[in-house]
Amino acid sequence: MKWRLLSAQYQSLMDWSYFDLASQQRLLTGHQQGRAREIASYAADLDAYAQLAWLTAIPVSVIDTDFEKADIAADPENAESLLLWQQEGSEWSRLQAELSHGQYIALQDADHLLMFQQPEQIKRALDTLLQQLQLP
Repeated sequence: MKWRLLSAQYQSLMDWSYFDLASQQRLLTGHQQGRAREIASYAADLDAYAQLAWLTAIPVSVIDTDFEKADIAADPENAESLLLWQQEGSEWSRLQAELSHGQYIALQDADHLLMFQQPEQIKRALDTLLQQLQLP
């Protein structure tokens, strides 16, 4: 499973010991029970969030990767619904960034762990946000 998190050229940059430690924590019964409760509450959380006003007072920047692309390609049977889910998520993120006067940055061919693959994109987004807020 690790190999899917990061493309081969970035594997050596990952702290796999830390990742393994965090993964082991997920196996603890209490953590699994907590995760099950979170999953069971997910639909209600979405409904509650949908009732909130859009965040407009704080600029929200979204760096939207297409990390789902590999999973969509690997599951042709569900590809259409997965692609729709991805598109809906991207549209929601774009709208949130627009309404909050933040940034929406769509990246193609980006892995899940963007901080290794394209750290300059994260820095650029932060620099723009700090400049927008006139912070040092």
